Amino acid sequence: MEKAGYSVFKIVDGKSGSFFYVDNTDFLSSFQEKQMSFQPDFILEYAHYLGDHFKSQGHKNIEVYVESYVALNGRLSTLYIDPKIDLYQQKESFKHKEWIKPFTHEIKIKGI
Repeated sequence: MEKAGYSVFKIVDGKSGSFFYVDNTDFLSSFQEKQMSFQPDFILEYAHYLGDHFKSQGHKNIEVYVESYVALNGRLSTLYIDPKIDLYQQKESFKHKEWIKPFTHEIKIKGI
């Protein structure tokens, strides 16, 4: 299986609506960013890290959103994480994760 991803995080003040985007290279090595970008548990962990970091810097009413796209086995990138879900409010668990978008592309095998 081949996966590649791209994730952009947005930090939002939930009361004022003001926001800014995170430069992942300020927090992650290129290898860490590559691995995080297509693994939902890493995406969630990083979202919590960012929320905690910016909270410690004095930001208030923090919400963390991500625009995340993943390409699987040579297919075009598709939306991977629901960009309307505040990941800072999501908890890690083994339960179904509503914030992960379903993969709906049909798998086509040549010669069959």
